Amino acid sequence: MKGPEAMEIVGDLASQQWGLVTSAQAKRDGVDQPSLRRMSEQGALVRIRHGVYASASTSMSAELEVKAQWLAVRPDMMAAERVSDPSLASETVVSHTTAAEMWGIGDLWSDGIHFTVGDRRRSRQPGVRFHRADVSGQDWTIHPESGLPVTTVVRTIVDLAKDDHEPDHLLGLVADAAEASLLEEQELLDAFVDRENAFGVDRGDRKALRTLLGSVFPEEKEVRRTRSVVDQAMSPLWEQVNQLSESLASRVNWGEVVPDPLTQHLERIASPRRYAEPIMPRSGGHVQDTDIRDVGNIENEEDTRPDHHRSEE
Repeated sequence: MKGPEAMEIVGDLASQQWGLVTSAQAKRDGVDQPSLRRMSEQGALVRIRHGVYASASTSMSAELEVKAQWLAVRPDMMAAERVSDPSLASETVVSHTTAAEMWGIGDLWSDGIHFTVGDRRRSRQPGVRFHRADVSGQDWTIHPESGLPVTTVVRTIVDLAKDDHEPDHLLGLVADAAEASLLEEQELLDAFVDRENAFGVDRGDRKALRTLLGSVFPEEKEVRRTRSVVDQAMSPLWEQVNQLSESLASRVNWGEVVPDPLTQHLERIASPRRYAEPIMPRSGGHVQDTDIRDVGNIENEEDTRPDHHRSEE
């Protein structure tokens, strides 16, 4: 296969999954390893790890590294194939400190890239750790920003508690999650039944844990629930208001509805008689039309009044 054709195929594959492509995916579409190596040498591709490449235009980040390692678990399958099938997505789920970082909670020291897998496996990549555990459907979700399967916030905190993280660290995770509305107090209490001691209180002391968590959940559950219901109910209304505003903005000439001062001033200069106001005479009962040129004379006559009259005004 010629270089331009191979590059087009690889570019199309990478565009579908965060700018990344595996050598197995490329091979499936007819691009062999020597072609990938040449593209890398020419600077069109960047090797992220063994068997995974990024297009040169892709921004490098810690999250991209996680995605590359996740793709390498099933290198022959496209990301969309895996995340669209729950049974495939749940095979390898981002977890532990990597999940906490992805959710933006806590301030834990990064200790590698963590995945929870259904089957026992080992990685030859330094810094990549696999945890063998069952992950039920309620324990993982597709992360809204990264697009990767990740343990839920509650499951993430439970996993880190099992890894013997300090109570203060766990409480920091909870506080960040509560502030971001990623967690309900009750679901955390339910997840730590008979494990309350992870937060530094006596095991089984549910009341003590509830009191402790009350310090990081500033609002009662019903208040948050009410706010959520109101926000959901108002959302369609705000959308209609925005659509109406956009429609009016495209159809109404606001310059005609509300003439700007500069336009009014220029029109006065161009047509002074149009803006000449009828002036009441000093005596008599009728209104006389006064030419705009006479206004200056009237003003001059008024200025001849004694100074003490003007000062009183």
